[in-house]
Amino acid sequence: MSTNSLSKLPLRGSGKGPKFPEDANGIEVHDYIEEVEELVADVPAINTDQEKKDALLRYLPVSMKRIWRAISGYDAGDSYDKFRKNILSSYDHTEIVSVKGLKAMLKKYLHVRVTDLDRVLDLRREIGPYIKGLFDLKKVSNREMVQMLFETIDEDFSASVWKKLARSQLQKATTPSASGHVWSVDDPIGLGELLEELELQARLSDSKNRVMGPKFGNHSHSKSNVEHEVRVKEEQRESDLAQLKDVFALVQKEGERRHREMLDSMMKMHQEVLSQKVTLSYQPRSYSNNMSSSQGQSGHFQGKSSRDTDGMVRDIICWFCGEAGHLSGRCMVRQKYLDEGKIILRGTNVCLPSGQVVYYTTGKDCQKMQVDQAI
Repeated sequence: MSTNSLSKLPLRGSGKGPKFPEDANGIEVHDYIEEVEELVADVPAINTDQEKKDALLRYLPVSMKRIWRAISGYDAGDSYDKFRKNILSSYDHTEIVSVKGLKAMLKKYLHVRVTDLDRVLDLRREIGPYIKGLFDLKKVSNREMVQMLFETIDEDFSASVWKKLARSQLQKATTPSASGHVWSVDDPIGLGELLEELELQARLSDSKNRVMGPKFGNHSHSKSNVEHEVRVKEEQRESDLAQLKDVFALVQKEGERRHREMLDSMMKMHQEVLSQKVTLSYQPRSYSNNMSSSQGQSGHFQGKSSRDTDGMVRDIICWFCGEAGHLSGRCMVRQKYLDEGKIILRGTNVCLPSGQVVYYTTGKDCQKMQVDQAI
């Protein structure tokens, strides 16, 4: 019987059945079990606890099947719910859930109303792993979880649930509830009772709408609906402004970071320039009045015949050194005296450092000899 019933489920590896992930965590195991249960719900022939247990093992790897069979609750006589609960408790939920993740999840259900049955059911389903990972392990107190839920749901919904639960819990204050919560002034409502009451009131509202029609009671609640919409829009606006402020802060921080990087780069380049040793290849100046070198460097006489050039050069006498073959403006001896500071130039006149002009007269001493005599 068991084999025939399970054979109606998709085969493992066919692509139609659920896949059990390697190194599965608590959330993934929870999702896997729910997928198997959806398949089992479509096969009415699978109706015993043992068959449901075997269905959970159907899509597991061989090594994982041995581990799950060893979990308490698989033996005949134990209920399916016990086996399922022990499977989930054997996986660590603390690594996959956090208070930050819980708040992010609850944010999706902000302002959920009593008429939103589907959202209420989704909220109860999604909060399950957080209850196991945070509440059951005492990471978050009952009061904190209840407070976060009340802040999530709509104000009218919250007031209705609070009124119903606070009164009922006060009446049985001396006895623990089914979930183990004990009433106190600071912590009057248990988390389990709150989730049950949320679902109950949502189902009652859905049933009333189905029977009486969706327009029933709209007139009495029109004012509260308008106030609710205004409040939702204001909170959405504040949330958008906060997000925009965060974006601007990130942009400003990024700009400051790039500016600092640019300044650091410029300072580094500046220091490299200052510390760089520039070695100039100094070549001593040649003070020779050699005809060939002078002509080779200047190229002044290129393009003329050697006969004309020789005749012109022989007619040139330097006023400074008295040698033939160049003018005083190209006299390297005069340049040497200028570099050594023995003479200075004032316009075209050669002068001693004192300012006295040294004149050249034909047939007398050249300027160099006069300078040497004066020094």
